[in-house]
Amino acid sequence: MGRLTTIYSPAQLSLVAAAVMILGGASAYGVTRLSATVLAAQLTLDHVKCFALHRDVTPLSPASSEAAFAEEYGWRLHVPMAPAADALELVGVRRCFCAEGPAVHVMYRHQGEPVSLYVLRNATRPAASADIFGHDAVIWTVQNTTYVLLGRESDETLHHLAMDLN
Repeated sequence: MGRLTTIYSPAQLSLVAAAVMILGGASAYGVTRLSATVLAAQLTLDHVKCFALHRDVTPLSPASSEAAFAEEYGWRLHVPMAPAADALELVGVRRCFCAEGPAVHVMYRHQGEPVSLYVLRNATRPAASADIFGHDAVIWTVQNTTYVLLGRESDETLHHLAMDLN
């Protein structure tokens, strides 16, 4: 008896590949929506990448950063600043992406060390903390906007900074 072989056309293989990608993306989104650790991991990788690319340590003005961001991306945002006693300096504002969608990435230096604040509009998350890849993250939501503050600072320091930025 002969062997039955099935040959798939390139169009059929493309459809299967597209279905796998869509289902995989939906699964990743679902996992991220459920896990503070997964969200913190995504943003920590972005934090490390962005600070590797953006080495400037010159403090920026929040007002000029807000204006430049609005002009470039069409988003109006408020760049939160902590009291001067916190020694938190604004060094950059970018648009980045995670499974939640586009995010505002506010880049600071705290006593010379990189600290990131991610602002996820139209996203709500329960308050949480996570420790991932040697970075701590604090997650909170205010009025349908989720904030994630992360860096190599202690959990206590990040919670203090988060309260001051809130």
